Amino acid sequence: MIALVFFLYATTAERIVAKVGGNLILENEIDEAAVYFSLQLGTSPAEIKERLLNDAIERRLLLIEAEKESISVEKEEVEAMLAETIADISRRFPSREDFEAALKNENLTTEELKNRSRKEAAEKLLVNRLIEKKIAPTISVSPTELRRYYEEHKESIAVRPATVKVKHIMIYVKPSEATIMDAARRIGEVQNLLARGGSFATLAREFSEDENSRKRGGMLGKLKRGETFEEFEKAVWSMKPGEISQPFQTRLGFHIVEVLNRDKESMLLRQILIKVKPNAQDTERARELAKKVQVLIKDDSTFDAAAKKYSDEPEYDLGEYVEDQIRPPFDEVVKKVPAGQASEPFTTPIGYHILYVSERVESKILTFDEIRDQLYGFLYQMKLKEKYDLLIGNLKKEIFVQVME
Repeated sequence: MIALVFFLYATTAERIVAKVGGNLILENEIDEAAVYFSLQLGTSPAEIKERLLNDAIERRLLLIEAEKESISVEKEEVEAMLAETIADISRRFPSREDFEAALKNENLTTEELKNRSRKEAAEKLLVNRLIEKKIAPTISVSPTELRRYYEEHKESIAVRPATVKVKHIMIYVKPSEATIMDAARRIGEVQNLLARGGSFATLAREFSEDENSRKRGGMLGKLKRGETFEEFEKAVWSMKPGEISQPFQTRLGFHIVEVLNRDKESMLLRQILIKVKPNAQDTERARELAKKVQVLIKDDSTFDAAAKKYSDEPEYDLGEYVEDQIRPPFDEVVKKVPAGQASEPFTTPIGYHILYVSERVESKILTFDEIRDQLYGFLYQMKLKEKYDLLIGNLKKEIFVQVME
């Protein structure tokens, strides 16, 4: 579930962590923001608390200056920004129903969320208006300055990296029908034991062929959306806490999964896996098919036809990539394939691959005209940051700031 607490203002008495003029910054305001950002950035709350406290101090300084400058905002402006903020929060959920369920879990209605977020929207508008009044008019970027900066830095800022458009045929190494039937029989026996009251954890330790989880009673841990392959996710994401699946098949074999807990973005799972293991004959059969398919490919149209007929993954057009950012082992294969040609079949743990490079664009230095608008925006923002830091520095000299130990 997406945390809503970041968007709410503290209403209970908490330890004061800073004073800015006559304004107080409370500990729980910083703690709540730190938890939210740590989840988003993959860091610990302690690592970002200092930055968040500095941000809160700067915001208070700017609000004091906005009041001194007699800057105000209209109620209609606040309501418009508030509506945009609530819509942005809502879009983070799969559906409107999910959003309302999350609010209910926090004992909130949409109107209560608006009431608690209205102050934040008003403050953001005031700070923006102050910057527009005191900083923006002092910034200018001349054509001469643009040209000079381009000439001095073009080899670092104007380089367009080499890119490739890549297509893909995936041929799985598929086990024989007899091997599949034997695995289906064995997972059926496990299902019968579960149905007769057997312990999921005990059966996982005894029968599961997933070496990573069997010693932990089948525990897979907490998985987020997109962390496992598609056919596994299709089977489990519709399940509810406490539910045990019927046996289902993926490229690994047959699974029985129990959902221990879940929210909108992650699930706590354990599983029993009976693997379906291809043998040497299965591998050779896939290799021969891949060689046969590679011979058929002459151009874009023949590749598309071959992919539609033979690929075990329906999404064969992988799109455009920066060549230096393609992950191994595909990066070395792509480097050797000219545009309009297909690679020789090569293997990974899941089967045989054929890559086709439909287009290759070499690295180049963009011209001044090609990068002018982006360069203007970059220099403008750089100057804006310099002026902003100068304003904050001056305000700290004028307004009392105390950070509590």
